[in-house]
Amino acid sequence: MKRKHTEVDEKIASLVAIEKSNFEKKVEAIDSEKQKLKGKISKLEDDIGKVPNHVLELQEETLTYWYNVLAKFVVTKAAQYAYQRIQTEKLVLIKGPTGTGKSACAYHVALRLKNEYGYTIMPARQPSDITQYYKAGTNQVFIIDDCIGKYDLEESEVVTWEKEGPLIHKILSNNGQTKVILTCRKSIWHPNVFDRFGLQVFVCDLNTDELRLTLSEKRTICESYLEKSDMKVITDEIINMYSFLPSLCSIFSSKDVGTVENFFTLPVQLIEEEIDKYKMKSPVRYISLGVLAIEQKIHTKSFVDISRTDELINNLLRESGFKILPSKRLIVSQLEALTDTYVKVDNDCFEFIHETMQAIVLYCIAKICINSVLNYSKSDVIKNQVRLACVKDEQTISKIQITTEHEEAYFSRLARDLREGQFVDVFGNTQSAFPIFRQKLLEYLKNNGKGRNWKTNSDGLTVLHVVSSLGYEDFVSYFIKLDAGMINKTDAKGNTSLHLASINGHLGIVKLLVEDGRNVHILNTDQLSPFFYACENNITAVVKYLISLPNDVAKINEKYMTREHKSVLHITCLKGYTKLTKLLLNQNATVDVQDKGGLTPLHLACLKGQFETSSLLLKARANVNALDKLERTPVYYACTGDYKNIVELLIENKANINKSSLNGSTPLHAVCEKESIDIMQILLKKGSKVDAQEKSGETPLHLACRNGNEHIVKLLIDKNASINAKAKDKMRPFHEACRHGHRNVVGILLDNEVNTEKQNVQGWTGLFFSCANGNSDIVKMILSRKTDINRTDKDGLTALHVACMNNHKDVVIKLLEKKPNINVKDVHGETPLYKACVNGNIKIVKILLSKCAKDKISGTSGLSPVDIATKKGFSDIVALLNNVKN
Repeated sequence: MKRKHTEVDEKIASLVAIEKSNFEKKVEAIDSEKQKLKGKISKLEDDIGKVPNHVLELQEETLTYWYNVLAKFVVTKAAQYAYQRIQTEKLVLIKGPTGTGKSACAYHVALRLKNEYGYTIMPARQPSDITQYYKAGTNQVFIIDDCIGKYDLEESEVVTWEKEGPLIHKILSNNGQTKVILTCRKSIWHPNVFDRFGLQVFVCDLNTDELRLTLSEKRTICESYLEKSDMKVITDEIINMYSFLPSLCSIFSSKDVGTVENFFTLPVQLIEEEIDKYKMKSPVRYISLGVLAIEQKIHTKSFVDISRTDELINNLLRESGFKILPSKRLIVSQLEALTDTYVKVDNDCFEFIHETMQAIVLYCIAKICINSVLNYSKSDVIKNQVRLACVKDEQTISKIQITTEHEEAYFSRLARDLREGQFVDVFGNTQSAFPIFRQKLLEYLKNNGKGRNWKTNSDGLTVLHVVSSLGYEDFVSYFIKLDAGMINKTDAKGNTSLHLASINGHLGIVKLLVEDGRNVHILNTDQLSPFFYACENNITAVVKYLISLPNDVAKINEKYMTREHKSVLHITCLKGYTKLTKLLLNQNATVDVQDKGGLTPLHLACLKGQFETSSLLLKARANVNALDKLERTPVYYACTGDYKNIVELLIENKANINKSSLNGSTPLHAVCEKESIDIMQILLKKGSKVDAQEKSGETPLHLACRNGNEHIVKLLIDKNASINAKAKDKMRPFHEACRHGHRNVVGILLDNEVNTEKQNVQGWTGLFFSCANGNSDIVKMILSRKTDINRTDKDGLTALHVACMNNHKDVVIKLLEKKPNINVKDVHGETPLYKACVNGNIKIVKILLSKCAKDKISGTSGLSPVDIATKKGFSDIVALLNNVKN
């Protein structure tokens, strides 16, 4: 039994030994496998951060490019802000409109991190580059441009970010030295998209009021890229035209793109490339821009609800070759995304940022969708922007060229506009000046327009009115044959086609429109005829033709009520149409015909300085002394206009130079008012009455002294003009000179012993006027003569009162030098001191007190100087006067 037990023990021990051996072998195998795994992990860790050579080369090329670009970079407040944020944030996204410098800002920030903190800049193309090439424990800044697409949201990019987002989040959370800078167009950005990535991103929006480029920053950017000579034409208006100014500056400095003004105002190539990319990458955005370019304005509510634009959208879709019809709400959302770059929105209404942008976008859309543009664009757009390719006028690069294959569609659109009364838009087109355009349009109309009902437009204009006004005989001839009844049709102003042809001087058309003279004198609502307009606009050939018509068709002497009953001779003389005046006079126009104001053609010619016309009229025996209703002669009017040669001409023809008008004014008065020295000398030499008085009593010397013309004053005095002549208000020439501060004229009058003591009806002398106006020099001149310093006016005022009332300290001082009665009272019992206190002039108060002015004199109101100062609240004066009391 014992032996059996021993055998069992030995067997167990053997089994245990075997198991132990097997276990040890397994442990050894596991350890070996573990070592191999550690080796693989170690190798994998070594591989992390190792960038393949081809990627390194691409990164190096990218960095070299940006180092060169940043040489001209202008550090804006937005760039400063982005740099501040990257120092506290792990992931910063810079968003903004196209071309506003997002990428440059990102690389500027990265370069500062490199220079100041030793960061390695890692240009990347996709989020997996971050997870693949980051190095733990090192300073790295990754940059991904247009991180979710450039021209539209790229779903593949979004999927990649969703996949890599959690790992990037973990990397950024565990590695404080790793930074990521992203850029994204404003038109693509949406916060909900980034929420799907599981990342905490700080957004730096370049389009906010705080970070948007200021005018000063924009100008500095321009100065960084452009030559000084180019900067001279870059106005503030040009700088503010486009949000993508930084891109414009960069392109202009690196490429030959024409003149600076053209490129910065019409950057067609840049916008064209962008829109072509939209066509390839974002069809909906392309269609949306096309709809707005054609519609010009889109009101959100009506656009979505009304079906009118459905046909346009379908046509754009068909021409552009896209398959999926976008909803109108999607179009609206696309336009919202394009605000600031292309579009602006106000009160739920979309339109382009300005007309230039609209024209450029339409030009770009028309390259593919020309039929949609022709069918649906507004008439003014067809007029101003669409051109036949065969018409070789000066065309800007945004003009839409119509090639031969599209001419039928183009002329079809013009014919439609004609049927709708858009005559001015069709024929006012600058192409109409080219025979080839007119020929092609007429050919189309003859083949397709016979029997069409040509309506009048909102102004009552027929098609014949418009082509007659513009001067196209071939069009006029065609439309007369089409409907001769249009000849006598009138517009809203009563004008026939003949009126308009006559106004614009189109003789050939006038001849086509005249029907045996019957429509030559049709009057419009202003009661004016075609003949009148031809005369008014100096269309000699038309006037000559109309006069030549039989049976005295042209009514030469007719007066026109709405032109103040003037005849055509009045008009031609007023405007100085010499040839036409001669023609009318030869046709027996009444030379002395008078208008409503009694003016003859000679009056008007003299009034406007028309020498040759005046000479013609005088040769035709015009009455040189004819009077108008104000009893003014032609020479009077010539004097008011300073027309020396006409005055001489009239005098040669025995003009009466002393004839006074209804108010007593003579030609000499008129010359003094006009201050014409040459004419003055002529009139005085010919015997003008130097002291002639107007009904107010004023002489020419009054007017000369009022105006301060020394030369004329001397001329009049030399001719013995009465120096002390008085007007009805007893104003003298001396008074006028003093009142208006004409120091030199005062001196001339004083030298000629003028009576300075003469008073006007108010009792004022020249000294009073000078004191009132503070003319201390004139006051000094007057006081140097024998002058009654204490003279009073009707109100008991002295010159000292007047100076104090008007706060003229210097004048007060000069008057006090002559020791006037300082305490004299006016009719109200008020002294000069009282007047100074009323005005609160402490300086004058002090001066008067220093000359022993009495402060206790009360006026009839019972108030003393201190009382009135107290009442007025002048505490400094009150204190001063109280000190005097004490």
